Amino acid sequence: MTISTNRKPPTQHFTALYIYLAISIVVLISMIIISFLWNYFNERDQILLLAKKEALTNFNKDIALRYWATEHGGVYVPASAQTPPNPYLSRVQERDIITPSDRKLTLMNPAYMIRQVMEGYEKLYGVKGRITSLKYLNPKNAPDSWEQQALADFEKGVKEVFEIINISGKPHLRLIRPLITKEGCLKCHRHQGYQVGDVRGGIGVSVPLSSYYEIEQEAIYRIIVYHGIFGFLGIIVIVLIALQSKKKIITRKESENEVYKINSELEQRVEERTTELTKKIHEHEQAEDQIKANLKEKETLLQEIHHRVKNNMTVISSLLKLQMGSIDNEIAKEALQDSQNRVQSMSMIHETLYRSDNLADIDLATYL
Repeated sequence: MTISTNRKPPTQHFTALYIYLAISIVVLISMIIISFLWNYFNERDQILLLAKKEALTNFNKDIALRYWATEHGGVYVPASAQTPPNPYLSRVQERDIITPSDRKLTLMNPAYMIRQVMEGYEKLYGVKGRITSLKYLNPKNAPDSWEQQALADFEKGVKEVFEIINISGKPHLRLIRPLITKEGCLKCHRHQGYQVGDVRGGIGVSVPLSSYYEIEQEAIYRIIVYHGIFGFLGIIVIVLIALQSKKKIITRKESENEVYKINSELEQRVEERTTELTKKIHEHEQAEDQIKANLKEKETLLQEIHHRVKNNMTVISSLLKLQMGSIDNEIAKEALQDSQNRVQSMSMIHETLYRSDNLADIDLATYL
């Protein structure tokens, strides 16, 4: 009998453990990198979305103010060095008026009014805004190269153009949307050939991104810290699990070694016992063979004894018969005849034993 166990060297288990440990750390780091990149780009998208919302808010404010001024045909304000009469409105009747109190007022068309509002807003909040057109009246409203491309796109049906560019070395989000000609616009621009519904130009807004980038940097710093902490704690957890697993492997290997030792001892005992039993069985077989040989010799001896006894009985019976022939006394003859019959019976019994395979018993009913 053989007791066997599949035993692997501890180094194989440790190698597999180290492989799992490395894979787990690589997967964790990969997940952290993917999460960081997703959060990083999502944060940039959110910052850009907030900046664009601010640009749209300012754009909507300028549009609402312009439409209000257009609906009212412009606004009269006191003429001053800051607000001189607009030379490009010389064709407009009543560009300049004098009030009964002898105050000189000048007409500010929507473009003139919006430009001043935007200039003041830029000084207060840093947000730039302007109206531009390919057919401008005031050279100050002449488009730059970026605005020229946007205005050309508006002619093709584009509804909005925005881009992050540097203005005076600082990042800005520039947004421009088309300016559609209204009925009130024809008061100043009819002579340029515009009709209601035409794209007359564009209103642009430039939002500084420095403050948004500062917020973005703070958010990215927090993302880096959070992911770093998560990665550090994750690696610690993985290492602790690996150490615990290693401890279990060592404990299991010790148990397996103990079981293997016990099995080896049991196997040795079984082999020793088997050898002992085999030896005893062999001795028993030899003794049995010896007994059979002795029994055979005794059986042969008994058969020989029975044979000799039978022969002696025959001799005795013959002698008794001869004796009966030499006497005349009937009583003596009967006695000798009875003796002869007894001897013959004993001879027949020994004959039967001699020829029988079983010398232990005989059926006497045959002789009675």
